Amino acid sequence: MENLAFIIFAIAGLLIVGIFILIIVSVVTTFIRNASSPRLAREARVIGKRLRVSGGTNGSSTYYYATFEFPDGSREEFGVSSQIYGMIAEGDMGTLQSQGTYMGNFNRRV
Repeated sequence: MENLAFIIFAIAGLLIVGIFILIIVSVVTTFIRNASSPRLAREARVIGKRLRVSGGTNGSSTYYYATFEFPDGSREEFGVSSQIYGMIAEGDMGTLQSQGTYMGNFNRRV
């Protein structure tokens, strides 16, 4: 019986370590892919904004997103800072600076 408990705890521990390693590899891979992508400055229009709140009442986090449409009709959604989120509105036109899945800035045309 003690051997069975040891095996179960060993498997659970290996599973947790394996998941942790997969998460680290995923984050590093995304960082490398973004860093090796070209920096782009493209004309775009804001077509949507959304936010996601996670966590409970004591420790909640808010994540902000904006969707942009390009002249060729393609669309991309980026995570944005709360400052950018507050400064843009649907329909705004401007220049979007991005690199891979990372959005650098959005310069609105007034």
